Amino acid sequence: MANVKILKCQGCGANLSPNNTTCEYCESVNVVESYENPFSLDESLAKKYTNFYKEKIKSDPSDGEAIFSLGLFYLKLKLYDLAVKNFARSIELIPEEADTYYYYSLSLIKGRRIKILTMKEIQNIEEYLNTAIQLEDKQCYYLLLASIKYDFYKQNGFRIPEPSYEELIDLALKQQPISDIDKHTLSENIILRDGPVYNLIY
Repeated sequence: MANVKILKCQGCGANLSPNNTTCEYCESVNVVESYENPFSLDESLAKKYTNFYKEKIKSDPSDGEAIFSLGLFYLKLKLYDLAVKNFARSIELIPEEADTYYYYSLSLIKGRRIKILTMKEIQNIEEYLNTAIQLEDKQCYYLLLASIKYDFYKQNGFRIPEPSYEELIDLALKQQPISDIDKHTLSENIILRDGPVYNLIY
C-alpha cells in the first residue's frame, strides 16, 4: 500500500507532474497512471504531488487512500507533524491497512534518535507497530521494532520486553527483503549509531 498513484510517461518511463498531459522529456502524449513508491521521487515532484493530494482531499475528505498518500509525501519531505496528522486520520478511515500503522509509528519518531525518546513515546509507537505486525508480516515492521528494543531499551539500560531485538531480527530475516528505497526511508527517518539493525539498513 505504500505506493501512490502518479502520472508516468509510457514512452520514456519518466515520472511526471500531476497535471501533465504530455511528457516534458520526450514529448510523448502517452501518459498513464502508475503506482510508485513516493520515496523514490525527487523533492520537487514530491511537493507537486503533496499539493495535488491536498486538493484531492478537499473534494473528498473521507478518501482514506488519498490521506494516506499525503502522509507519505509529508514523511518524504520530513514534515513529521503533518505526516502524523494524516496517518492518524488514515488509520480511522482504513484501519485494516497495516502500512498505515507502520508509517504512523515511523513518523512519530520524527527523525530523532530512538534512544532519546520518552518511555511514553516509545510505548505509543510500539502499540501502533505491534498492530501493523498483527495485520501483516513485513521485514521493515520487524526491523523498526528491533531498532526500538535495541536503541531505546538496551542502550538506556532498561529491561528489554519480549520479544528481544535478536528474535525480531530473526523474524525480519524470514520475511521478503525490503527494497533499497524502503531501507533508505527507514534510515532517513530514524537515527541509529550502531547495533545489529544498523548493519542491516545502513
